[in-house]
Amino acid sequence: WFGGCKRCVRPLFPYYLFVLDRGRGKLLGYSVKNGECLSELVSPELSRFAGIAKVGSWFYFTINSYTTVTDPETVLLYGMATDGHFVPLDLRVADLGVDLLPVPIKTARLPQIKKKGGVIYFLLPLTHKVWTYDAREDQVTHFDLEHDSADLSGLADSQDLAAISAATREIEMELDVFVLDDNIVIGSRSQGRWMRALYSYSGEFEARDQVSADMLFEESGTFYTLVPLDDLPRAFIVKPVEPL
Repeated sequence: WFGGCKRCVRPLFPYYLFVLDRGRGKLLGYSVKNGECLSELVSPELSRFAGIAKVGSWFYFTINSYTTVTDPETVLLYGMATDGHFVPLDLRVADLGVDLLPVPIKTARLPQIKKKGGVIYFLLPLTHKVWTYDAREDQVTHFDLEHDSADLSGLADSQDLAAISAATREIEMELDVFVLDDNIVIGSRSQGRWMRALYSYSGEFEARDQVSADMLFEESGTFYTLVPLDDLPRAFIVKPVEPL
């Protein structure tokens, strides 16, 4: 554990919620039981990252902003021990093997990192892949996803902003990965439609369908979304996401 919160001496409860505050370069750990801040790490490096997962005593972070002018050797995956020391892992822009654009892609929300056992599963914009990092083997692998994206191969050096804008509207954005008992589910948005796709852990495609809303979280195999209440500001209700 790392220090920082004045009231924090040692972990008091077995369940914690870790929050990455990119704006202030902070990683905060809270008790799920009572909301107490149990740990705080401050580092300018933290402002660079998009997603976070914790496996054992290590945290893992991804960087998801890159373009055609990004240095191909830019590292996209880092590990961090609890002493705050960052370790670059073996995944770089040059390893993506995809057509990039001269402008960064902005997703509806930051792609998530999830964990199962000693493996983390994560998404990177434009790649249409599920990426995995096995902390036990120190190995990065991936498998391809079904998608309905436009062909970007001719736009890498384009100065035609209208063409780039039109193409980005036709890119399927994988927004979340859910690691279930027997399958991996990918939530994405494709040309105004919310999509759900099912894969085996070996990467075999199993099913794909359109759903009624964005899948924001999952519980016992059921996916849910938050629906705002018109008569109450900043108030939401939870509804299950249904196939169309």
